[in-house]
Amino acid sequence: MHFRYRKNVVQLVRTLYNQETKKPKTEVVGRIPLTDPALTKELSSVLTSAEIAEVESWIKRQHRTTLLREELAALTLSEALDHANRWFVRQGESAEANEAAANLLPALQALRKTLKSNHLLG
Repeated sequence: MHFRYRKNVVQLVRTLYNQETKKPKTEVVGRIPLTDPALTKELSSVLTSAEIAEVESWIKRQHRTTLLREELAALTLSEALDHANRWFVRQGESAEANEAAANLLPALQALRKTLKSNHLLG
């Protein structure tokens, strides 16, 4: 089994060897959303026990990877903001700076709200 990433989902692909054609044949046996990967009962019913173990291992690795990315982002955010600040200074009122600022402001507001609700702002 292998995992094929497609935008917001990962496809679970089983490869079977066809004795007549002497070629492998792949089939998508299910899909899992990347935002909240979980093994459903329906999906478990079409997988072998070895495939279930493989999918569960993939899900654990996916969760761990997400947690590590989030931690890295939090721990390096101040440095990234310093870099962004220098870039905005150089850009002035350019179209790129306006677009970046429009995308940045909602994220900054959400972060400030989280920091405030967790009593992390002075």
